[in-house]
Amino acid sequence: MKPKSARGPTVTKLALRLSKMLALLHKGDDIDKHCLAEQYKVSVRTIERDLADRLHGIVEHTPDGRW
Repeated sequence: MKPKSARGPTVTKLALRLSKMLALLHKGDDIDKHCLAEQYKVSVRTIERDLADRLHGIVEHTPDGRW
């Protein structure tokens, strides 16, 4: 039996979301925060937080609002 995380599936969902976002960026794809929010069933603000805070120093925000 697997040990349960203190935070449960939330941590797993976050890790998967961030890794998929990094994979998109690595391929050179544009990030559309509204599409990602819909795809992952989270708010646009959550996607913004992922990009600006959780991936700070890894991804860059351009003046035209793209990542």
